[in-house]
Amino acid sequence: MSTVFLGLRIYCKIWRSRGLWWDDLVLVISWILFTQMGVICQCVINLGFGKYLCDVPPQNRPRISFWGAGVAGCFTNLAIVWSKTSFGITILRLTKYKLRAFVLGVVVAMNIAMVLQAVFVWAKCTPLSKNWSPKTPGTCWSLRSSNGYAVFSGAFSGVCDIFFATLPWHLVWSLRIPRREKIGVVVAMSTGVFAGITSFVKCAKILSLGTRNFNYDGTALVTWSAAVISTTIMASCIPVLRVLFREL
Repeated sequence: MSTVFLGLRIYCKIWRSRGLWWDDLVLVISWILFTQMGVICQCVINLGFGKYLCDVPPQNRPRISFWGAGVAGCFTNLAIVWSKTSFGITILRLTKYKLRAFVLGVVVAMNIAMVLQAVFVWAKCTPLSKNWSPKTPGTCWSLRSSNGYAVFSGAFSGVCDIFFATLPWHLVWSLRIPRREKIGVVVAMSTGVFAGITSFVKCAKILSLGTRNFNYDGTALVTWSAAVISTTIMASCIPVLRVLFREL
């Protein structure tokens, strides 16, 4: 569905001769990472992800950890934050002065938090190979530390979604346009609240990272991570798609 929404968004931008802007570029990059995440997830499922660990061939376990938890995990965090950043950039175009500076600060803080989470996917163990090969001599952060930051960054991004979804009510309501048009705009731009909700649910699923059988229990986390990205991309596209309904 996110692919359809993004395709329609780009079509509307080009059709209206408005051209593409930075928010469109960032959203496309997020979608590309999301697509790659999906491909990798399908590959690790073929290797045994989603099964009880005892049912997974030992030679497949390091590859599942490297590609699934490592590469796909990194892509997931970047896709999440950049899909939200796209909407933040859109909001920036509607703000001025101090409010614009505040929104920019929120976008920057959100990127720092989530990019660090993407880095920590790899940096939590020394040497690096211990991330996907637990028997390798070395050290790793405690699950409490790594999971705690993951919950924090996920919850913070969810709060940012709620902020971006509610801000248009303040921005649009003062405009001199018909009341019906105002309602349509703010409702369309407030759909990001659903992205915030999925972010909070994802945070709850992060607790599965502490189980002994993440290979099986982690499927819920992967599913909700994909839901966060997909929902955010669709929410970012809906305001642009209003032009299609006006033309009907």
